[in-house]
Amino acid sequence: MLLALASVKLVPPVCADTRVPGVAPGQFLHYSLTHTASGNDTELIDAIIQMWQLQTWTNVTVLAVSGVNVTLQCAAYNLTTVLGNATLCLDVENGHDQIVYGNFHLPFPVLLVANLSAGDPIYTAEYAGYFLILNDTIYANYLGYQLETNHLVYSPTPNSAYGYGYPGLNSTGTVQAYWERKTGIMLEILSNIEYRREGPGGVLMTHHVARILISSAVPPIPEFPSFLILPLFIIATLPAVIVFRRKRIGIK
Repeated sequence: MLLALASVKLVPPVCADTRVPGVAPGQFLHYSLTHTASGNDTELIDAIIQMWQLQTWTNVTVLAVSGVNVTLQCAAYNLTTVLGNATLCLDVENGHDQIVYGNFHLPFPVLLVANLSAGDPIYTAEYAGYFLILNDTIYANYLGYQLETNHLVYSPTPNSAYGYGYPGLNSTGTVQAYWERKTGIMLEILSNIEYRREGPGGVLMTHHVARILISSAVPPIPEFPSFLILPLFIIATLPAVIVFRRKRIGIK
């Protein structure tokens, strides 16, 4: 799975009072996934290729929203071949998801609550063993727009195996992720991790990227500038006022 991202805290941080989803039923997200592996540990490279390189696309559709719970229909593809389907119920407040139908979980935190800021936890509970804290809020280019994004950078704890199932497997590296701030939708996650096996094992360098390509929810419809409302109202009503005054004083 793609690695968790975090600024690590030893105790749960205090988060905002209002944590609500920023998505609506019917909205969909389409991600491309790319994976590369290199090094001299051919056994691990083959395992990574089998685990990751079959999956090239992931589609996510919002089926329902109830409080902090979002029901998602997810599908994984290799080009045009469907690898699997699942319906998940995701609690965007604590990050826990439950499989309603199917047999797989999303390999990345696809949704956060709306309008988080730097210093907020992405979830109120641990994700992949950490309380994950957003580093900063920046503008970045996605889907052809400059979007306000919540950004997170993390250097994974050394000597953690991340579930590949090999004894003596240690890791170092960095991971980054970006979420659209207003909706909480994940835009991109990038993982660059080096693995080393103790004993006769060798070195494996991995690079994973999941990036959003299509979305019906991003960018959101821009808000109308409030400073234009009064001038436009005056312009729109001025002809009617003139006609009314002319009628009152008998001008034709």
